[in-house]
Amino acid sequence: MGAALPIIAIGAMAAGQLYSGISQASQLNSNANATRENARRTELQGALDELQVAREARAAQGEAIAMQGASGIELGTGSALEMLRQNAINAEYDKLNIRNRAAGEASNLRRQAKQMKQQATGTLISTGLSVGSSILMGASSLGGSSAGGAAGAGGSASAAPSIAYGSSYRMPTGTSPFGMGTLR
Repeated sequence: MGAALPIIAIGAMAAGQLYSGISQASQLNSNANATRENARRTELQGALDELQVAREARAAQGEAIAMQGASGIELGTGSALEMLRQNAINAEYDKLNIRNRAAGEASNLRRQAKQMKQQATGTLISTGLSVGSSILMGASSLGGSSAGGAAGAGGSASAAPSIAYGSSYRMPTGTSPFGMGTLR
């Protein structure tokens, strides 16, 4: 039972790291999805604002034509026509600015979402490496405590057997270097 406690502790530590990493990655993915949705809504709001400007411009054009007609100005000629044309050009510029601003904001939001997704992937990879490292370090410390006594008695400073190039290696029999009982 005493030998199982360090193994359980290593497993619990690894499980905690894994849960924390998965939780962080999940939060980043959720934030990325929300940011991507905000980008879509920004574009939609830009399109609605563009339609509103077009509607207001048409209403203003209609009022200007009505005022010109009421004041006796000949419609469709001269400065009256030039004023209507300039108002239409200004409205198009306003719509273009709205469209470009919304597209720019949406692009920035999508870039942020992509970075969050990449960060989530990096977090998962980092967590996997950290968990693996913790398990290996824990196993090494368990193996080091039983191998340290054997190294002191045998006089060898290295716990790993020496294997020459091209020779075959045969697993030793006896007790496990990781304190896990008898090897078969």
